[in-house]
Amino acid sequence: METMKQPELGKKIASLRKEKGFTQEELVDMCNINVRTIQRIESGEVTPRSSTIKLILEVLGYDYQSFENDEDRNKADSESFIQRLSEIFLIDFDSHRNLSATSNQLKLAFFAALLNFLLGFIVSGFEHVRYEQWLHPDNYIIYTIIKLTVFCAFIFLQRGFIILGDYFNNSLLKIVSYILIAHETFNVGYTILSLYQPSVDSQFIDSGIAITIGAILIIYSMSISRLKKNLGIVARWAAVFIFIAGFFLLTLILWWVGLIFLIPVDILEIIILFKALEYIKKEHS
Repeated sequence: METMKQPELGKKIASLRKEKGFTQEELVDMCNINVRTIQRIESGEVTPRSSTIKLILEVLGYDYQSFENDEDRNKADSESFIQRLSEIFLIDFDSHRNLSATSNQLKLAFFAALLNFLLGFIVSGFEHVRYEQWLHPDNYIIYTIIKLTVFCAFIFLQRGFIILGDYFNNSLLKIVSYILIAHETFNVGYTILSLYQPSVDSQFIDSGIAITIGAILIIYSMSISRLKKNLGIVARWAAVFIFIAGFFLLTLILWWVGLIFLIPVDILEIIILFKALEYIKKEHS
């Protein structure tokens, strides 16, 4: 078994020593090792031999086997967490390996896109009320729940475009879809935080969010336009509307025009996902 890597090992030993109320000098006396050695172990400068770790743990009253078991569990939990993240964000997903799974993921993205579109109007209403400072604190929790629901729908929508990027060998689409998820994560987090902590609210951050999403959308339009070879004119029109929305968001002054153009963009994304499902179904047949 691999022993715990530094600096976690040093932190663990330092924590156990302090729990026992030992100084470093007292611990080295009981372990019969050099004080400089224990200092370097706790600071994470060196990784000691297993025999040295076992000796130190025995003096600190901690079972070495339990230590190994804890390490195995932590490693398994870490790997399991990474695997779950990988599955959620389709890191290792191969759209060509299992067309049935690909179709199921696209269906999920299609329904998420519908939900994102429908709830988007409700969120826009809330945000208008909030902008006019009419939003009552009693409605904060409702707004937060709807905002988070739309956020989850947006993630599953973009997962669909990550799959399309993989299926049609459109690396740019995959990359931009991940960037859009990251940007929306920051945007939603900031929006909710500023709702409950008004001091966080800043026009500079709002402007930065608008400018960055505008730039991302322009690149996104380029990636969507590459789908026209397989999905036809709908991809071309989607690219046009996305580019226009991104352009107006970049101007800041006409940001609201950009938001208006995002309405047909949402509709065209739904159509693209539907046409992609039909395309894959035909190819599979």
